[in-house]
Amino acid sequence: MLVVDGGAGDISPGDLLISSDVRGCAMKHDADRFPIGHIIARAAQAVNWSAVHPDASGIRGARVSVLFESFVRDSLGPASMTLREAELAELRARNEELEDRLARLEHQLADRLASSR
Repeated sequence: MLVVDGGAGDISPGDLLISSDVRGCAMKHDADRFPIGHIIARAAQAVNWSAVHPDASGIRGARVSVLFESFVRDSLGPASMTLREAELAELRARNEELEDRLARLEHQLADRLASSR
């Protein structure tokens, strides 16, 4: 796989890789920069970026062996679940409110239709 220096430091075997902003290339996953990362592979060999010369556009790139994987890494942990659960509860309450309003409007409409006959 082609990898580029995304600013997260050297790549070591086992490091998680995500897609980069360079077409067709991956980069090392940086949990501080991307709290939720869509992992595409795990590096199987190291890259020391200081030993890699940049190309004409200034990008440092290398070809590495990888172990392909596909999962989402959520470094926010339990705190993000609590936020998601709170958001879900809020959305459920809003949905119930809207369903109640719809039921009242349907009832009013049915009453008006019945009285106009």
